[in-house]
Amino acid sequence: MDKAPVASRLGRWYADFRGSSAFPRLLWAFTAACIALHFLFGLDPAFAFFLGALSVEASLATAYLSQDSRSAAERQDKQLQVMSEMLRHQTHISEAILEATRDSEERAP
Repeated sequence: MDKAPVASRLGRWYADFRGSSAFPRLLWAFTAACIALHFLFGLDPAFAFFLGALSVEASLATAYLSQDSRSAAERQDKQLQVMSEMLRHQTHISEAILEATRDSEERAP
């Protein structure tokens, strides 16, 4: 059994995390903490850390989600190829059954 590359597994985990209910809660907590630190203690006066962190998160999200999308498309292509082969095989079997039925009907008195 071959393992998926680390980046692929990390991308899938990140996509699952972003889709979970924990992500917005943590994002709200981070936002509230940054705003509180700004107004209560005067830290990060230009919101540079806050904006930088959100920018990095958005960049990572874009990269990981597009990678996950690409992987999903590749898996879907493989599934379609397998299903197409199964359909060809099923068609061949159906034609053989139809031919055998015709032959038996022709031999019947």
